[in-house]
Order: sequence, then structure tokens, then C-alpha cells
Amino acid sequence: MFDYLRKRLKEPSTYLGLGALTLGAGELFKIKEAGDIAGAIGAAGEAVTQGGEGGLVTGLALLVSGIAGAFLKEGR
Repeated sequence: MFDYLRKRLKEPSTYLGLGALTLGAGELFKIKEAGDIAGAIGAAGEAVTQGGEGGLVTGLALLVSGIAGAFLKEGR
């Protein structure tokens, strides 16, 4: 089971699908940040699929920081 999931996480199409799913949910539920989150998923997917050993850690860091950046308010 884990081997199957590990293989799927190394395929770029997985992250394209997750990004498209995020955009679709954003349209349905009127979430303004959906485009930013989909972009974060794409960046994380690129890091995971091309990053070698540290790709998963880098990808998760990009995903978390991208989603946090979409929802946090800017300090003024």
C-alpha cells in the first residue's frame, strides 16, 4: 500500500490533478485563495518529482508555506 502511494507521489500528474481539484472546489465554494493554493500544490509537486532525496521535505515545506501565505493577512 505504501509503495503504491510513494510511486503516485513521484508522478507529476498527481499534483496537476490535485491542483485542478483545488481550483474546482474553489469555484464551487467561492474560495478566493483557491488559485494560490493550486499554485502551491504545483510548486510542491515539482519539488517532489524532481528533488531526489530531499524532494519530499522541500515539497511539503513549499506546500505548507504556500497555503499559509494564501490565508495569512499582510501586516500593515
